[in-house]
Amino acid sequence: MEYSRQTLERRLQLSRQLTSAYTRSGEFVDLQFSGPGRRLQIPFPDQLAPVPSTAAVRDPALPLPAADVVVLTYTSDEGKALADVMTPGRFAQDWNAYTNNYAKFLPAIRRGAPARQAGRLGNYWTTRVGTHEVLVFKSTLHMHQDFIMQNGHPTLPISELFRQIIQQVQPKYFFCIGTAGGTLLDKPLGTVAMSRALKFDCKKNFANEPYAKQAAPYTSNWNVSLQHRATALALMKPFASNLVIQSDGTFATCPCARLRQQEGHAPDVFFLVTGQDGIPASLPVLTTDYFEFGTDKNGLQNDGIAVEMDDAVLGFVTSTMSHPPSWASIRNYSDPAINGTLAERAQEDCASHIYMHYGYWTSVLGAIATWSLIAGL
Repeated sequence: MEYSRQTLERRLQLSRQLTSAYTRSGEFVDLQFSGPGRRLQIPFPDQLAPVPSTAAVRDPALPLPAADVVVLTYTSDEGKALADVMTPGRFAQDWNAYTNNYAKFLPAIRRGAPARQAGRLGNYWTTRVGTHEVLVFKSTLHMHQDFIMQNGHPTLPISELFRQIIQQVQPKYFFCIGTAGGTLLDKPLGTVAMSRALKFDCKKNFANEPYAKQAAPYTSNWNVSLQHRATALALMKPFASNLVIQSDGTFATCPCARLRQQEGHAPDVFFLVTGQDGIPASLPVLTTDYFEFGTDKNGLQNDGIAVEMDDAVLGFVTSTMSHPPSWASIRNYSDPAINGTLAERAQEDCASHIYMHYGYWTSVLGAIATWSLIAGL
């Protein structure tokens, strides 16, 4: 799909607005986990319920502690959902701030970016699932938020964050999770999709970078246990009632409107894994450098299982390591495929409004799906 320069610039700015808020001065800031978390009361199986650490808050400048698994997410709603599922009783606003080597990152981060406004690289806590020690991390860095142009190339500070996390934590597994645009036309809001393949689909500032131009997806080849997928789906289903798309207004013309079972009824829940469910193992999660979403006209379902704006950086970073952790991208559809016959601005409005309204609850489903993968390791 080709877009005009003006459309790409508008969608870059839209992506920044969707993951941040404006201050009075017009600068972007991180949402700072505003508002309390939720006590979700998820009935996890005995011996597999997440058990958050009771340790005291650490010095933000310290390196990260060791863990078997890293689960990293990006936005405020994603971070709160991850905390409510994986660190029950320890809300995201209680997590440690993380500033280790922060000064080294600053020259590559634009003024007004969330990481500059927040004064940190992210927030984290540790938890256990069965025998696995898990570090959950909310990043303040984002590929589309941070970059500045240096010598004709965009900076990529989030790549150094990934390297630093892996060096300090030494995880066996690294999962990036969070919201995404849905590409599969027959799957509703809240669908969770996992892929061990990641690919850049950049058309703006990153389009000519060697790592983004690689034709083949970055891949992580390891065997996934799905023994707890049925349990995850059962745990996810009660939350689907929060994902009923109203039939009035712009939403009525989206393809997702026809995916409702009946008016007022919750959608089905899905946890799709590439290499399973009739989905090719090579179908990647797509990473763009502007706000993109699937429609019933743009054919993104042929290119990727979901579309977002960060994860392929992990694929690139680990491709340069001799002994990288196994990884996966686990993305929840926070906006399903949009009606491609709408005018361009109307499509953007539909996708962004759904994303803003349902981002937290779709992320709860994604976090539960991620729990099931960790429980099966």
